[in-house]
Amino acid sequence: MTAQLKEPVMPTPVPVTVDVGNRKCKYRRHGGPMVAVDSVVRRPTTTSDSLNGSTLCPFIYLDGPAGIDSDSRGVTRKGIFLVGADALRGGSTDLARIGSARDRMGSDAYKILHLASIADALPPSVTHDQVGRSKKPKALVEADIVFAGGLPAADIAEKPALLAWLKGEGRKTVHHFTYGEVEYKLRVTMALIIEQHVAVACSMMFTEAGNPMANGTLLAKRLILDSGGGTTDFGGTEGLAVIPGTEGNTRKGAVDIADRARELVMIRVPDLQVSVLDLLTAMDMDTPTVFYRGKPMSVAEDLTRAGEEIGAAIVAVVMPRWSSQLSQSEVILAGGNAKHIERAVRTALDGQTLVTMLDRAIYRVAEGLERLLRHKLQAVTT
Repeated sequence: MTAQLKEPVMPTPVPVTVDVGNRKCKYRRHGGPMVAVDSVVRRPTTTSDSLNGSTLCPFIYLDGPAGIDSDSRGVTRKGIFLVGADALRGGSTDLARIGSARDRMGSDAYKILHLASIADALPPSVTHDQVGRSKKPKALVEADIVFAGGLPAADIAEKPALLAWLKGEGRKTVHHFTYGEVEYKLRVTMALIIEQHVAVACSMMFTEAGNPMANGTLLAKRLILDSGGGTTDFGGTEGLAVIPGTEGNTRKGAVDIADRARELVMIRVPDLQVSVLDLLTAMDMDTPTVFYRGKPMSVAEDLTRAGEEIGAAIVAVVMPRWSSQLSQSEVILAGGNAKHIERAVRTALDGQTLVTMLDRAIYRVAEGLERLLRHKLQAVTT
């Protein structure tokens, strides 16, 4: 009797969604709630955190299609990088770039932010072994990834370049790196890359499980402003289709508001020296403040005025492309900077159309990508 050969059991690809922005990376940490992590990559100045004694989590790229920290011959130097909060605590010289995806695409920082976020997003079922009733962290995590990410509409032509280093080709498809004390070997087997404003629309058209909502929701026309740290992306959608001529990008965002607010603060208080970073930090506070002579001082009015000025400048860029669509469309505000430009947008469009500020605005691109990916994976498996 001839023995039957068993088919090899292939690992189930792990779906991971990451929205890499100029200021924040948004994803589900360990498969749980959405988080917004600082988009900062720096070289380390120390290997321990002098503030509380905890060890930092270094990122070292060992080999793979991303070619991070490679010399002229393409050989990886295996340099040490710090990411996010660790970079702020123990790093120097910010390597991340603010600007369009085209500006950032080839940078090591952009690639590191993607890979570190993917690693941090993996659920415990992938990163831990079940030992009795408890879970033990793996020293080596190997996984195939189904990735979903977004690009500004103006930079969607950069999609092939993004896919090239994410997926690799031939024998070089596995991203081999260490992140903290864990070694990773990750391969992106499939990738879904769409325009970010379309992802925002998807967050309104699909349920969390990836099921389509009512037909009226699917067919609605929307003009979407996705305002982030360094840029504001915009475009119109009818269902999942992009409305031709409505999409674009302007290099105005939270950094510009912080810069203008800094000017206003220093005019108001001439002997106060504050940085753009101080104002960016204040923008994330419920009660925006900076310190003056050892005491907190409100900068809420300065940020409000700056938001109105930068918001008006953004509207001025958008309106020539949107004016013919306004009467039939709803204007949607999304992104981490949306609340700071909301007043300016409502003022400019008062009486012309409905303006909706989305809840969880900072996460809408990531949530829309996640929902669309789930929808597409349902179609593959049914």
